[in-house]
Amino acid sequence: MAQGLKKEYPYLYGTLKVSGAREEFETVKAQTLICPERFDFMAKLIYLEAMDGKREFAGAQEIYRRHIEAFQDYFIVEPGQHEKRGLEAFEQVLQSLYRAGRENPDEVLFPKAIPVDRRWMALDGAHRACVSSYFHRKLEVLRLCEFTAPYTFDYRFFRRRLLDERIMLEMAREYVRWKPAILLSIKAKARLPKIQKIVCGITQPVFIWKDRQGCCHMLLENRGTQPEAVQKVLEKMGLAFEIIREKEDIRLQMERCGVPRIGENPLYKFGINGLRRLRRWYRIFLYFLKKLLGRPV
Repeated sequence: MAQGLKKEYPYLYGTLKVSGAREEFETVKAQTLICPERFDFMAKLIYLEAMDGKREFAGAQEIYRRHIEAFQDYFIVEPGQHEKRGLEAFEQVLQSLYRAGRENPDEVLFPKAIPVDRRWMALDGAHRACVSSYFHRKLEVLRLCEFTAPYTFDYRFFRRRLLDERIMLEMAREYVRWKPAILLSIKAKARLPKIQKIVCGITQPVFIWKDRQGCCHMLLENRGTQPEAVQKVLEKMGLAFEIIREKEDIRLQMERCGVPRIGENPLYKFGINGLRRLRRWYRIFLYFLKKLLGRPV
């Protein structure tokens, strides 16, 4: 039985079907938990860099706040921790963890193990994982060895939650700083949904987007044979593409290609803000409905 998870993370235990899953406690390098499935880590790491004086703070704060809004579906209440409400509460948590990491020389910063699934995707404790990664420390994880979470917090999650494409592009650039990556840029116009469906059937991309000329770009984690598999599929489709492997070259190319001009259109922005408000009211409705029915919220 998943007694460790049940005791330490009752909300997760109550919402995920993990009863009977084999658990293992391990101590690992915190950066092990940086993966495409946790794209949100990048916004948190950007904020930590700003706290360290390595970035302009106002811009980093904007990225962090907008990603939290999208993550929480524009109703800022942490599931299972109702006292954690509002953007300021989330920021205060990250700031306090940063101070603890800066002042604490211990190899393992935080005593409470972070639950991860079989892919090493963090199921909770994202702020602790990011602070540990930032200070290049280790952390203890509670791994559910046979369990795969039925969700991810990848770039598609944030695109569905209407996070600004420019913010996601900056988060993708941050990913290149932390993990080996490869950038594939298709040299002709291509349909994003088709490319995304094909690539996501092979691997979990870090980010896929279109530039102002309609060309697709794919940022992939450089692990195993998956990048080569994507290349072979693109070749079979007759699509010419450029491969970039060096970190600085990737970041420069991402900066040059940018994102579609559509995001600058005032009507587009008005429509997106309206959809965000609708998502917020829907989330509020579900929150109080679950409370009424006695379900975990």
